[in-house]
Amino acid sequence: MATLAEVMLGDREVRESYGLTITELYSCIECADGLIFSAQGGRTHYCKPRSSYGHYFQLEVGYPKDKDGNPVRMPDTWNKYAVGDPDTCNIWGCVPVELIQALIDAHGGEKEEDATQ
Repeated sequence: MATLAEVMLGDREVRESYGLTITELYSCIECADGLIFSAQGGRTHYCKPRSSYGHYFQLEVGYPKDKDGNPVRMPDTWNKYAVGDPDTCNIWGCVPVELIQALIDAHGGEKEEDATQ
């Protein structure tokens, strides 16, 4: 499970191979109420800055699902970030981190790691 802060900082493995920059994808962000979604930044994602080295202020968000695995429609305020039709898309590009944090807060905050596992 990733945190929004980790994604914003770009805190992940970045390596070079055959002249290409290879970055690890983040695991999903999970909220206390079970909402789960992908948040990514990198040269190949809809984010700003578009680099592999972090300090992102806009991120690509994708594939939101509820605790039962059902797709979740994002708030109407996200429509302008939709990659495609807002009613059917799975990816939202260059979403300000403030909107992502508001979404997380509306779903009870980030799920805390279970220290017993």
